[in-house]
Amino acid sequence: MTDMKPSVFAAAAPFVLSVPSFSTAMQLPKPDETSVNLKPWLECWESKLIGFHLPDVNPVLTKYAPTLLKDDSSADCSGARVFVPLCGKTVDMAYLTSVAGEVVGVEGIQIALEEFAEEQPDLQIVRAQDKNDGFTRFVGKKITLLKGDFFELTTEHTDGTFDVIYDRASMVAIQPALLSDYVDIMGRLLAKGGKILLVVWDRRGTAEAVKKGPPFSVPEATVRELYEGLDWVESVTVLEQSDTLTEEAKELDIFQGLDQLVETVYHIHAKA
Repeated sequence: MTDMKPSVFAAAAPFVLSVPSFSTAMQLPKPDETSVNLKPWLECWESKLIGFHLPDVNPVLTKYAPTLLKDDSSADCSGARVFVPLCGKTVDMAYLTSVAGEVVGVEGIQIALEEFAEEQPDLQIVRAQDKNDGFTRFVGKKITLLKGDFFELTTEHTDGTFDVIYDRASMVAIQPALLSDYVDIMGRLLAKGGKILLVVWDRRGTAEAVKKGPPFSVPEATVRELYEGLDWVESVTVLEQSDTLTEEAKELDIFQGLDQLVETVYHIHAKA
């Protein structure tokens, strides 16, 4: 993990990192994490196989957040609500609390949220009172973390819609057959005129290598097929593309057979 590009590690199969034990006050009974969708991720977190986790704020976020968070009619972004799907324990959330009004993350694996809370003491994250709605809540300064099934998420769980959705390493973690359902949820959570900063990878190489995942391949044609034409989408814009596959990364099983791993950053704008 020394000289590889951060994007490659963020993409490397299942998302996780090692951490000290969490405070007793936060140790809770965990809702079922042994489902078909969650069990592989639980095993990754428990085994500390979190190559995708970046120790620093993602450069893509710091580059585009100042513009993305601003309301179309204002230069002020301090009131923006930001949603981070499948958030893990990304430090990007801590950064977002410093530039936005409120951050809400959702994650299926409780270990990830416990580690984030422990590693970000300034956010003063504590467990909130249960609402018996299928989600466990951890609340801190300008941040709420929801532990539960992403595909059960509604605006009732999140207390409303969001001005911005920051989707990095989330869409590529979803089984391809579930992507339409995933995008439907994004549409329900995004406010009118809202924006999505989407970061995905396009696996290019042998047919077998392209089908591997996670991270699953989400080429531009797939992004446009899923988002363009929806009645709530105004535009889908490519902001930048770069090949993040190094010679060292090609030796990892998840990337063997690839010639390129193209990271593409999109701005998806909802109709006002």
